[in-house]
Amino acid sequence: LNELVDEYTTTEDVTDRTDVQDGDIANIDYVGKIDGVEFEGGADEGFDLEIGSGTFIDGFEEGLIGAKVGDTVDVKVTFPDPYENNTDLSGKEAVFTVTVNSIQAEVVPELTDAFVAENTDYTTIEEYRTAKRGELEAENKENAEYEKEYAAWEVVLDNCAVKKYDKDAVKENAISYKEYMEYMMSYSGYTLDAYVDEMGSTMEEFDEEAVEQGKLAEKEKYLVEAIAEKEGLELTDEDYEESLKQTYEDYGYE
Repeated sequence: LNELVDEYTTTEDVTDRTDVQDGDIANIDYVGKIDGVEFEGGADEGFDLEIGSGTFIDGFEEGLIGAKVGDTVDVKVTFPDPYENNTDLSGKEAVFTVTVNSIQAEVVPELTDAFVAENTDYTTIEEYRTAKRGELEAENKENAEYEKEYAAWEVVLDNCAVKKYDKDAVKENAISYKEYMEYMMSYSGYTLDAYVDEMGSTMEEFDEEAVEQGKLAEKEKYLVEAIAEKEGLELTDEDYEESLKQTYEDYGYE
């Protein structure tokens, strides 16, 4: 219910006052300095800051309360020690020169039957609540079943040993794993080298991990084949096509 209200919560310009208050969204320009010298990452323009959200370090947001639109104020703060975002700033005092460009406030709709009827496929709060409870219960039941199956699979996997690996297959799997990680990192705006470095590792260690992932993929394949052979299970063309079709649908493809 709260998520539904949040979805339709909007912001609007404050017109009945000109000073910043707790809970407002202040659009600001700011420049931070230490001993009169601007530091890297300490300036921005047109930033929307919710006062009281704790987005900035202690004292910054509180220092803007009472400032008026158009005002430029100096806010004195002390960086926490340690300051994980930039350890060079840990414990240092800074002065932020902040200009308030505008003030907005959240407009939170009232949760009523009329609101529910207008914005959902249901007509009352209780009807919506009941439907969502059913969806959540079904989703959690499905998750619980998956977790049970996964836990059982992990036990079997941990208790089986591979006598000999197909080296070529392991190598191919390792290459595929590395290509997959490169793709995922590029999708997130990283290079693989940068990701590995940020994780405090090296490419040599990553390559070793890729080989282990390649072995794991082979181990899982061997295990499936062993179980299928022991239980007399066969995969028909129809089974394969149905599974392939389901996979396409799960990922939203034709």
